[in-house]
Amino acid sequence: MAAVMTGEKPTRRSRRVLFVNHVNGWGGAEKSLLRLLENLDRRRFCPLMAVPGTGPLSEAVRALEIPVFEVPLGSMQRRGGVVKMVRQARMTGRSGAVLQQLV
Repeated sequence: MAAVMTGEKPTRRSRRVLFVNHVNGWGGAEKSLLRLLENLDRRRFCPLMAVPGTGPLSEAVRALEIPVFEVPLGSMQRRGGVVKMVRQARMTGRSGAVLQQLV
């Protein structure tokens, strides 16, 4: 049973949540992430997605009317990987500005 699907608008008190996936492929983790996004209460949370490029995951997330930012994620396994992602994103324009505000 889905809590709130697309069509529900975030409220003023909605918390922005950035979901980051290190690949834009389609495996078990991505399917679980998509299911989580489908069932997320949009009145309470405003989801955003960051992925390293175009692919099946970004297309499925866009179909849920969730903003997707394609940014060079680099190696998320290295120490400081998220910080590096934000630094790289700053150089990509609008996506970087949005990510910078979230972090």
